[in-house]
Amino acid sequence: MAAIESEETKGLAELAGTALAAMQHLAGQELAKVQVEGLAVEAPVFSPEGEMLTQLRTNPRAEPLLKLLDMLGFSAQHQAITPRARAERSADEGIGSIADFLQKRRQLAVAAAAEGAPQ
Repeated sequence: MAAIESEETKGLAELAGTALAAMQHLAGQELAKVQVEGLAVEAPVFSPEGEMLTQLRTNPRAEPLLKLLDMLGFSAQHQAITPRARAERSADEGIGSIADFLQKRRQLAVAAAAEGAPQ
């Protein structure tokens, strides 16, 4: 709390790192449980006659686990292994290289103008 109150960036970075490590540990524990239980689990249901039956349902741990993994960057999109994510990454890299080119061009133009200017 002192790091937050004093706005000490090193302390905040350590605090964030600790929180991320705890979230990663929790995700690992939940993933292990889902791997044992499976993505579908049997849930009790009752027939109109009052008989207890079972029905296959989505494991209630699965959705929160997927959200947590997504927050931590463990998703197909974050790992850029989906066609859309690969296309977005390529576009970002293309935009970045164009921006670098234009910046270098401006720097060369400024340097050339400075060399050619009368002193």
